[in-house]
Amino acid sequence: TFHAVGIDVHKPYIEISKKKGIHDDYFVMDVLKADKKFKLKSFDCVIALGVIEHVSKKEGLKLIKIMEKLARKKVIIFTPTGFLESTHHTDQIGHDHKSGWVPNDFTKLGYHVYGVNGLKSLKYDCADPTEDGMHQNSQIKFKPRFFWKIVSDISALFLKEKPELSFEILCVKNISTKH
Repeated sequence: TFHAVGIDVHKPYIEISKKKGIHDDYFVMDVLKADKKFKLKSFDCVIALGVIEHVSKKEGLKLIKIMEKLARKKVIIFTPTGFLESTHHTDQIGHDHKSGWVPNDFTKLGYHVYGVNGLKSLKYDCADPTEDGMHQNSQIKFKPRFFWKIVSDISALFLKEKPELSFEILCVKNISTKH
């Protein structure tokens, strides 16, 4: 059976996820302590969507190791390509971007990296959350926006194998089942 666990350090984001029914269980906690809460190899797949850029590079590498320890089959990480400035700084834990990640950061760790969400050059170089806590990373910076959104969407079809040009990257690692 499918069982999803959601972790976030910011309780309001957990509440948003609960309302949407995204996960079965929720934990308000620091993801860098997940290996203290869960047994090794306790999940088929461990996913971090828009998480790794909110910790330092050193903490991000630690997070990757933790995710790989907790996963039996696969680790998936989704993050902007390069550093995106948080233009509206807050005191909220986990809000501001602290690091930027490029495809090579993941390929050298054994990940397959795919470009997603169109050309980076068509989007704003900042990341600010909306009222519901989701990011508006896909904002087109040129006018007319509807036209450039179409161009961005079409460009996404060609960037899967050119992640360095894409706005965001999807990084996937199959975990070895060596005993």
